[in-house]
Amino acid sequence: MIRIIVIFLLFSYSLPGQGYLDHLKKNTTSLGFQFLAGAGDGGMNVLQFKYNRSIFPGPGEKGHGYWNPQISWERKYHVGYPLSESALVRFTDGWHLIKGFGNDFNRFSIMSYEKPTKKVYYVFDFLIYTTVRSLGWHAANKVLIIR
Repeated sequence: MIRIIVIFLLFSYSLPGQGYLDHLKKNTTSLGFQFLAGAGDGGMNVLQFKYNRSIFPGPGEKGHGYWNPQISWERKYHVGYPLSESALVRFTDGWHLIKGFGNDFNRFSIMSYEKPTKKVYYVFDFLIYTTVRSLGWHAANKVLIIR
Protein backbone atom coordinates (compact mmCIF):
# COMPACT_ATOMS: atom_id res chain seq x y z
CA MET A 1 0.00 0.00 0.00
CA ILE A 2 2.74 2.44 0.94
CA ARG A 3 4.52 1.72 -2.35
CA ILE A 4 1.39 2.66 -4.27
CA ILE A 5 1.15 6.00 -2.48
CA VAL A 6 4.82 6.76 -3.09
CA ILE A 7 4.49 5.92 -6.80
CA PHE A 8 1.49 8.25 -7.14
CA LEU A 9 3.25 11.04 -5.30
CA LEU A 10 6.39 10.69 -7.42
CA PHE A 11 4.32 10.60 -10.61
CA SER A 12 2.49 13.75 -9.55
CA TYR A 13 5.72 15.75 -9.87
CA SER A 14 5.76 15.03 -13.60
CA LEU A 15 2.26 16.45 -14.12
CA PRO A 16 2.26 20.01 -15.47
CA GLY A 17 0.75 22.96 -13.64
CA GLN A 18 -0.40 23.21 -10.07
CA GLY A 19 0.99 19.87 -9.02
CA TYR A 20 -0.88 17.04 -7.43
CA LEU A 21 0.91 17.45 -4.10
CA ASP A 22 -0.56 20.94 -3.73
CA HIS A 23 -3.99 19.46 -4.35
CA LEU A 24 -3.35 16.73 -1.75
CA LYS A 25 -2.23 19.29 0.82
CA LYS A 26 -5.56 21.08 0.41
CA ASN A 27 -7.34 17.78 1.05
CA THR A 28 -5.46 16.46 4.08
CA THR A 29 -8.50 17.03 6.30
CA SER A 30 -10.71 15.18 3.84
CA LEU A 31 -8.19 12.32 3.67
CA GLY A 32 -8.06 12.17 7.47
CA PHE A 33 -11.82 11.83 7.65
CA GLN A 34 -11.68 9.12 4.99
CA PHE A 35 -9.11 7.23 7.10
CA LEU A 36 -11.46 7.44 10.10
CA ALA A 37 -14.40 6.26 7.97
CA GLY A 38 -12.33 3.25 6.93
CA ALA A 39 -11.47 2.62 10.58
CA GLY A 40 -15.20 2.65 11.30
CA ASP A 41 -15.73 -0.03 8.65
CA GLY A 42 -12.91 -2.04 10.21
CA GLY A 43 -14.46 -1.68 13.65
CA MET A 44 -17.83 -2.88 12.38
CA ASN A 45 -16.09 -5.85 10.74
CA VAL A 46 -14.37 -6.78 13.99
CA LEU A 47 -17.63 -6.58 15.96
CA GLN A 48 -19.59 -8.59 13.42
CA PHE A 49 -17.12 -11.32 12.48
CA LYS A 50 -14.23 -11.38 14.97
CA TYR A 51 -15.86 -10.39 18.26
CA ASN A 52 -14.45 -13.40 20.16
CA ARG A 53 -10.90 -12.32 19.27
CA SER A 54 -11.43 -8.60 19.90
CA ILE A 55 -10.64 -6.23 22.75
CA PHE A 56 -14.36 -5.72 23.42
CA PRO A 57 -15.85 -7.05 26.69
CA GLY A 58 -16.35 -10.78 26.97
CA PRO A 59 -19.17 -12.71 28.64
CA GLY A 60 -19.81 -11.56 32.19
CA GLU A 61 -17.94 -8.28 31.72
CA LYS A 62 -19.60 -4.89 31.89
CA GLY A 63 -20.73 -3.71 28.45
CA HIS A 64 -20.83 -7.18 26.89
CA GLY A 65 -24.50 -6.84 25.95
CA TYR A 66 -23.88 -3.50 24.24
CA TRP A 67 -20.91 -4.54 22.09
CA ASN A 68 -21.61 -8.21 21.26
CA PRO A 69 -23.62 -8.19 18.01
CA GLN A 70 -25.07 -11.64 18.74
CA ILE A 71 -27.13 -10.20 21.62
CA SER A 72 -26.99 -6.41 21.25
CA TRP A 73 -29.69 -6.35 18.58
CA GLU A 74 -32.17 -7.30 21.30
CA ARG A 75 -31.73 -3.83 22.80
CA LYS A 76 -33.25 -2.36 19.67
CA TYR A 77 -36.19 -4.68 19.09
CA HIS A 78 -37.08 -6.37 22.37
CA VAL A 79 -36.36 -3.66 24.92
CA GLY A 80 -37.92 -1.02 22.70
CA TYR A 81 -36.19 2.23 23.56
CA PRO A 82 -38.01 5.27 22.14
CA LEU A 83 -36.81 6.01 18.59
CA SER A 84 -34.41 3.05 18.77
CA GLU A 85 -35.32 2.03 15.23
CA SER A 86 -34.93 5.49 13.69
CA ALA A 87 -33.37 8.71 15.00
CA LEU A 88 -31.47 7.18 17.92
CA VAL A 89 -30.47 3.92 16.26
CA ARG A 90 -26.76 4.71 16.57
CA PHE A 91 -27.00 4.52 20.37
CA THR A 92 -28.70 1.11 20.57
CA ASP A 93 -25.54 -0.98 20.27
CA GLY A 94 -21.84 -0.79 19.52
CA TRP A 95 -22.10 -1.79 15.86
CA HIS A 96 -24.57 0.99 15.08
CA LEU A 97 -22.53 3.47 17.12
CA ILE A 98 -19.42 2.78 15.03
CA LYS A 99 -21.48 2.82 11.82
CA GLY A 100 -22.98 6.19 12.74
CA PHE A 101 -19.58 7.74 13.35
CA GLY A 102 -18.24 6.17 10.14
CA ASN A 103 -21.11 7.74 8.20
CA ASP A 104 -20.37 11.08 9.85
CA PHE A 105 -16.71 10.84 8.84
CA ASN A 106 -17.76 10.09 5.24
CA ARG A 107 -19.95 13.19 5.25
CA PHE A 108 -17.16 15.33 6.71
CA SER A 109 -14.77 13.97 4.09
CA ILE A 110 -17.13 14.97 1.30
CA MET A 111 -17.79 18.41 2.79
CA SER A 112 -14.08 19.20 3.21
CA TYR A 113 -13.03 17.88 -0.24
CA GLU A 114 -11.68 20.51 -2.60
CA LYS A 115 -12.15 19.80 -6.28
CA PRO A 116 -8.98 19.42 -8.33
CA THR A 117 -7.98 21.84 -11.08
CA LYS A 118 -7.30 19.03 -13.57
CA LYS A 119 -9.58 16.16 -14.47
CA VAL A 120 -6.74 13.63 -14.33
CA TYR A 121 -6.44 14.36 -10.60
CA TYR A 122 -9.84 12.74 -10.05
CA VAL A 123 -8.29 9.40 -11.01
CA PHE A 124 -5.44 9.91 -8.55
CA ASP A 125 -7.89 11.05 -5.88
CA PHE A 126 -9.95 7.90 -6.34
CA LEU A 127 -6.87 5.72 -5.92
CA ILE A 128 -5.45 7.69 -2.98
CA TYR A 129 -8.78 7.90 -1.14
CA THR A 130 -9.41 4.19 -1.65
CA THR A 131 -5.93 3.40 -0.32
CA VAL A 132 -6.29 5.71 2.69
CA ARG A 133 -9.70 4.23 3.53
CA SER A 134 -8.20 0.72 3.30
CA LEU A 135 -5.36 1.77 5.60
CA GLY A 136 -7.97 2.94 8.14
CA TRP A 137 -9.75 -0.41 7.89
CA HIS A 138 -6.51 -2.34 8.45
CA ALA A 139 -5.47 -0.05 11.32
CA ALA A 140 -8.76 -0.71 13.12
CA ASN A 141 -8.33 -4.43 12.65
CA LYS A 142 -4.78 -4.29 14.05
CA VAL A 143 -5.86 -2.28 17.09
CA LEU A 144 -9.13 -4.07 17.91
CA ILE A 145 -8.10 -7.70 17.43
CA ILE A 146 -6.10 -9.55 20.06
CA ARG A 147 -3.65 -11.84 18.28
